[in-house]
Amino acid sequence: MTPLPRILRCTAVCLAVVFVGSCGKSDNGNSTTSPTPVGNTPQNPPPSGVALVSGNWTGTSDFQQSGVRYISNFTATLSQFDRRIEGTIRFTSPGWEGWIATVNGQVAGTSPDTQFTGNIVLTTPTTTNTGTCGGQAVMAGKSINTVMRWEAASMILTPNGPGAAEGACRGEILTLVWIFGR
Repeated sequence: MTPLPRILRCTAVCLAVVFVGSCGKSDNGNSTTSPTPVGNTPQNPPPSGVALVSGNWTGTSDFQQSGVRYISNFTATLSQFDRRIEGTIRFTSPGWEGWIATVNGQVAGTSPDTQFTGNIVLTTPTTTNTGTCGGQAVMAGKSINTVMRWEAASMILTPNGPGAAEGACRGEILTLVWIFGR
């Protein structure tokens, strides 16, 4: 076999470089591979097919205690790493200042029928503003890209540390429902 002339070898190498460099690109120059999450940047949509729920939300918290219904607005910031969800919820209505919840859970199912199940840890000021109260519950519910509804049957708020006198916390709250929208 005769060796290729130098010009043909250079042309072949250049074409190979151009071909390899163009692999994984669509016609518009965007990569066809899914991006890797960095920090709180989620994949869009998540590779598992669950709803994309990361981002900022507003919502309403509703619960009952001793036959009285309590409602507050809140804001939520959620991060999503495929099926894992974590975030913070801050209550915003007057009289609910200092109520903060952390969220840590999972979503399952294929969008739009995605379900959330996770642990909620709630921290509140005492009714006497002399310390904090805390409680946790497992909340579950429907989670889609633009609306979510999570609920728990009950949560018990108890004193956290010194300064939080017994009886200064709400005790057991019932029928806790959070509705999110964006």
